[in-house]
Amino acid sequence: MTEDILQARRIGAAEAGRAYQLVAMFHPDISKAQWTRYLRSFSAKDGRRGLVVLEDARGCIHAIFAFAVQRSLRDEATLQISELATARLPGSVPMRAMMRFAGKLAAELGLPAVLLDLEPVSVATFDDRSLARAGYALDRVTLRACPRS
Repeated sequence: MTEDILQARRIGAAEAGRAYQLVAMFHPDISKAQWTRYLRSFSAKDGRRGLVVLEDARGCIHAIFAFAVQRSLRDEATLQISELATARLPGSVPMRAMMRFAGKLAAELGLPAVLLDLEPVSVATFDDRSLARAGYALDRVTLRACPRS
């Protein structure tokens, strides 16, 4: 039953305003104009780049992600999913819905791998075994620093 609480679907420029409400809560420094420009940059006609929302049956958006097909130095294609904004729900429902979507989209595009770029709190509800059951394992670590003046 909980598998159906949130559904993932691609969004287009027409839905930018509705998605912006969540983006503004998560990133208050991003203007609606900046969001609209960003959204346009993700509307590739070939379906290999775009934005996805997780919404409930009422149409309430709980999360938004960007996706793009990336090529590595070895020319391996990977579906990269990046978390942009998520309203925190208890448990792992949003991340499980995103993982299901990512797996389906990777299969649809014929891609052998998925890379999830998530906020640390998004994976905090998972342990190694539950990630493995979902088909994921820790692969790389991203560290971010802000230069000091």
